[in-house]
Amino acid sequence: MRVLITGGSGFIGTHVIENIIGQYPRAQVLNIDLQQPKLTSHLTFWHRCDLLDLPAFARIVKDYHPTHAIHLAARTDDSGCELSDYLVNIEGSANFINAITAAGGVERTIYYSTQYVVKPGPLAVNEFDYRPVNTYGESKSIMEMMIRRSKDHPGIWTIVRPTNIWGPWHPRYADEFWLVVKKGQYFHPGGDAVIRAYGYVGNVADYTLRILSAPVEQVSRKSFYVGDPPADIKHWVSAFTVALTGREPRIVPRPVLRFIALIGDIIRLTGHPFPLFTSRYKSMTQNYIVDMSPTYAALGNPKYTLEHGVKETVAWLESQGGIWSVSPPPKT
Repeated sequence: MRVLITGGSGFIGTHVIENIIGQYPRAQVLNIDLQQPKLTSHLTFWHRCDLLDLPAFARIVKDYHPTHAIHLAARTDDSGCELSDYLVNIEGSANFINAITAAGGVERTIYYSTQYVVKPGPLAVNEFDYRPVNTYGESKSIMEMMIRRSKDHPGIWTIVRPTNIWGPWHPRYADEFWLVVKKGQYFHPGGDAVIRAYGYVGNVADYTLRILSAPVEQVSRKSFYVGDPPADIKHWVSAFTVALTGREPRIVPRPVLRFIALIGDIIRLTGHPFPLFTSRYKSMTQNYIVDMSPTYAALGNPKYTLEHGVKETVAWLESQGGIWSVSPPPKT
């Protein structure tokens, strides 16, 4: 295997490369990314290049002669307002398709999209039912449509739509949700259960390798949501709250949290941080269900449990030092 991966220095990409070199020690890996890898052991696989520079990128791909390709490089935040803010997701993906097509020899390709191509509400009728959550989701919808319309795409391709993925090296949670929990500032909304799809990054990386080795008919030209089964987010929150503080999360009536979120909106307008605001309150109280059954039918159930993922994540947090080096108080 000669694996080309774009965005391999990122959160999910780091785990994917670790899985590849762990399970396929004879495989060759080339990571195209503007950012340096998170692990020094990955420096040997890294080549700095901008996907928006098609001549340079295409030349690297052609010289490398990949047999497998994984396209992860993207802007993934939701703060952009215009599609032009997400050029790497659109033009960069077009360049990726053109480069691997011109290079030839690519047997399998995996494209990383997002669950945001279909907003919360009714499940998608089919793979072409796009109802993006925001501009980021729209940019990934465009990417998916480009892939489907590509007539000369080499080999077989598969699209994966990660859910809300968490785990070691997450780019934000260590400074946001997990930090709020660690400081004892997290309050969980009362009322009905909120069902959402979360996913441990170890399972997402594992599914990536399963796709690379699955029978062609199971994965060719298919789209799969990847993550863990949708469940009451209180289970996920409780697992981290107990691991980080030794206590179950405190429950607060929703009207109270809603009021605090409105205050948070005002404080954030002044440029100061605040742990709760309207969009975060919405994600805490709105169901967001995706259909994972096709994934599990074709690729099997997730490898790792919630408990395993929390243990690995907390160990990584503690390795960061500072506030994370302090052990949680014992349960009372």
